[in-house]
Amino acid sequence: MENETIKLPDLELVKKSKQGNFEAFTELIKRYEAKIYSLAYNYMQNREDAEDILQETFLKVYVSLPNFREEAKFVTWLYRICVNTCYSKLREKKVKVVLSLESSGAIEEEFHREIIDWSKNPEACLLAEEMKEVLNKAIEKLPREYKEVFILRDIEELSNKEASEVLGESIAAIKARVHRARLFVREEIAAYFKKDRELIIPPKQITYNY
Repeated sequence: MENETIKLPDLELVKKSKQGNFEAFTELIKRYEAKIYSLAYNYMQNREDAEDILQETFLKVYVSLPNFREEAKFVTWLYRICVNTCYSKLREKKVKVVLSLESSGAIEEEFHREIIDWSKNPEACLLAEEMKEVLNKAIEKLPREYKEVFILRDIEELSNKEASEVLGESIAAIKARVHRARLFVREEIAAYFKKDRELIIPPKQITYNY
């Protein structure tokens, strides 16, 4: 029975889930939990919030499943719920920051850094971490309409059609926004390595081994 459930397409699993088949809904979770976590992490930029978004998204899906129209793609509907949940969480966090400022006059920031295996290639690890940080900062600067298409297209690797269905925008609008978003991110990265990198690692300190 379990093997048969694994082979079923999404819409069949949805139909069974609507009928109260929890095994079918569990299979939907297994099928998409990694993708939803990845999407949530790219919006929220920390694991704790991403895990909260993951749980909240599938809870909303379970509650709203009877209203899902089966002519639509389940994954598109799922992504849309996740994106909306992310923005609700971001708005909530902004309110908390304002309240914190009003009460204490200061904000404490936490920086979570992944453990790096320096034994492999320290220079490559440093560059990879630096690039990741620069990219994240560039994405954070993007206005919402550009940020969301950049994440969906270039990080989550959705097609223009899929992104348009998730966001409820035309394919032409998606193409235009992702083009502008890519230009902005590219310029931010280029500007960083053109100006700031010389201040961080002066050329005279670099040695080459041949």
